[in-house]
Amino acid sequence: GSFSWWQRLEMVLFGLVFFAAGAFFEYMLIIGPYLKYQEAAAWEKVPAKVVASELTPGGEVGCYKINIQYSYNYGKENYKSDNFDLFFRPNFSTNVNVNEMRQLLADYPAGREFNCMVNPANPAEALGVRALRFSWFDLFPLIFVAVGLAILTGGLFGKRTSGQKR
Repeated sequence: GSFSWWQRLEMVLFGLVFFAAGAFFEYMLIIGPYLKYQEAAAWEKVPAKVVASELTPGGEVGCYKINIQYSYNYGKENYKSDNFDLFFRPNFSTNVNVNEMRQLLADYPAGREFNCMVNPANPAEALGVRALRFSWFDLFPLIFVAVGLAILTGGLFGKRTSGQKR
């Protein structure tokens, strides 16, 4: 059918909200971690030691948070970090890939020594493991991006009611 200018404006605004929400979550789940992964390639490997390694219940039923804290020395300073993994971020609760979380905890128990990556420009910023991990769930926001673009396209280029100029 055809749409009035008001309906078209509503479609454009609704489409923009859908698109923006999907794009934001896609950035948080895939693009942001990938950019940090690329950035950390230039960081220095430094000996570190796991001081805490646990799986704790998240805010939702069936969700968990991974907590791996480690200490390291850089220069003459001692540092502690819980930024261990790009996928399982601190205070991020999920029910996706719980078995992977358990495996990561088994691989990095308290007391284990390993090499972490340290940002030489900001030694307080470190990454325990420089690895990319994704799940099919990470693609879910693309549905919102696609629906938002479809609604936005309909609002911008859809058939106008008679009497309106293109």
